[in-house]
Amino acid sequence: LVCSPTTALADAEPGIAMVTISNSTFAGGEWTGDYLSAIVEITPGMTQGDAVKAACDEAGVSVTGATVAEGGFISDIDGLSNGDGGIMSGWMSSVNNWFNIMGLSDPVEDGDWISVQYSLDFGGDLGSIFFPIEDANNKTLQALEFDFGTLEPAFDSDTHDYKLTLPAGTDTLFVLPLAFNLNYQVRPSVDGP
Repeated sequence: LVCSPTTALADAEPGIAMVTISNSTFAGGEWTGDYLSAIVEITPGMTQGDAVKAACDEAGVSVTGATVAEGGFISDIDGLSNGDGGIMSGWMSSVNNWFNIMGLSDPVEDGDWISVQYSLDFGGDLGSIFFPIEDANNKTLQALEFDFGTLEPAFDSDTHDYKLTLPAGTDTLFVLPLAFNLNYQVRPSVDGP
């Protein structure tokens, strides 16, 4: 499968990243639902946590713990804190649908989608699966989406060969592969002309 999530240019500016913040798991929290969606201009040396902090600052949303100086692990967003929903509750962050348990200290890259979500189960309720072991070890895809085109055969996690038919003149394509367990990273790439 040949995929390309972004277009690279030789002398491109640092680019932009998308930051989203939501709470879809804890109805008893300070707030629920989609709370923030923002585009952040990347600056030299910016980390993923810096991007979250910049998006929150721009929107007037308080955030604690996002930057490397603060540890890179979010502990509170506008009054909704780790532990409010129980012992396993807190803020989980994924970058491009991958839960990196190392925090938000990696450099942000052009086109990154940083999603910060509240979890009641250390991410298990968001797709970051540790138990049962058979699900924790599942490295298959649960979905494969394109912004347009016709995929044959229809997606199935046990099928590994596909044909994607695109309209004539297509020069860009958005590809979203989604792992069954979001603790595993899926990396689309371009292979060939």
